[in-house]
Amino acid sequence: MSTKNIIYGNTILSLQNHVISTTFGEIALSESEMRIFHYLLKNKRSTVERSHLSSIIDCNRRNLSTRFVDVHVSSLRKKLLRINSNLVIETAWGRGYRLISKQDNENSGI
Repeated sequence: MSTKNIIYGNTILSLQNHVISTTFGEIALSESEMRIFHYLLKNKRSTVERSHLSSIIDCNRRNLSTRFVDVHVSSLRKKLLRINSNLVIETAWGRGYRLISKQDNENSGI
């Protein structure tokens, strides 16, 4: 059985297993982390509004606090660091988040 993987930078997201991995290791994602990371990955380098990420996490909750999103993003950041990923989730202050590769920044001269 084949699994669908998405690769960005040195990081692989396994959609089937809800795992992110690099050559340095792998780590499991919660359902909410998986939804956020997958969406950020599909929209890499673009700012995604916090309110939109909130709706992606759980469409059935009413008035889900955007703080809930911040907690999951913080957890994702820690997990990316633990596996030595070259991906970074940047904060677009007052708006949301964007996923970038450190390699992209190096190649663009930033």
